[in-house]
Amino acid sequence: MIFTSVILLLLFIVACGSAATATARLTTAPAATTAPAATTAPAGPAATRAPAAAATAVPVSTPRPTSPAAMAKPSGTINVGQKEIAPFIGHPNLAGNPQVFINSAIGVTESMAMYDVDGELAPMLATSWSVSEDFITWTFKLRQGVQFQKGYGEMTAEDVAWSHEMIATSERHPSASDAWNIWLNENGSVTTPDDYTVALNTGEPFSDIGIKELMATPRSSVAYIVSKKQNDEIGEDETNRNTAATGPWEIEESRSAELWRLIRRGPLAQDARLCRAGPLGGPRGVRPGGRLPDRKPGHLGHSP
Repeated sequence: MIFTSVILLLLFIVACGSAATATARLTTAPAATTAPAATTAPAGPAATRAPAAAATAVPVSTPRPTSPAAMAKPSGTINVGQKEIAPFIGHPNLAGNPQVFINSAIGVTESMAMYDVDGELAPMLATSWSVSEDFITWTFKLRQGVQFQKGYGEMTAEDVAWSHEMIATSERHPSASDAWNIWLNENGSVTTPDDYTVALNTGEPFSDIGIKELMATPRSSVAYIVSKKQNDEIGEDETNRNTAATGPWEIEESRSAELWRLIRRGPLAQDARLCRAGPLGGPRGVRPGGRLPDRKPGHLGHSP
């Protein structure tokens, strides 16, 4: 009985001790796990403010592209390439293609008008043109003071009428048939009231498409103007090899399959160029009047 009581007492003491120990563990563990106060890195948003630095990164320092207007400066050289170098042919009665196109494209020859950057006719050797209400009579007013190359004097209405006659009777010019129907129509006429006026009567209404094809440069169907006086003095063959036209570049020498040597004319006041849109041109790409008398060396035009 006494033994039994002792055992019960021991069991009671052990049980109470275990409970006390468990309680101690439960109360001390939270104190140990209060480390969350230390791991309250959430207060560390100050450390995670790195995104603010990222906000001031590359996008602000990225350079802006330079505008095209700022980059566009007239400079350099325009080269006109041709697969083969044929003999130079400048006489309007003898030239075919590609000579007609090349002669106007490189600036040896000029025509009554030219196309601007919008595809509209602009004055070149003619300052203006008009057509009658019946669409039969065309009147061309010519630019005064235009000098032929090689010292053949001023271009006049006689040179314009003669050059178109040479094209109309050509066996090689691509627009010869149109030129014949327009300028040599049996029911029409060509008169020159003064040195700077050409009156063209086509005899019957004629589409302005064909007339404008002959007027505008540079293209393969254009009618360019050369000196009648030169042809009268030295003949067709020599005129063909050494043509006196009105462009800013003059043929000096040519050797078939080898070279064409061109010399630039002067003074600058006699030069003529077709200006593209940009610093050299007006709103439509062509200066008023179509010729550029004040062009400085190095400025680019329709020829090199």
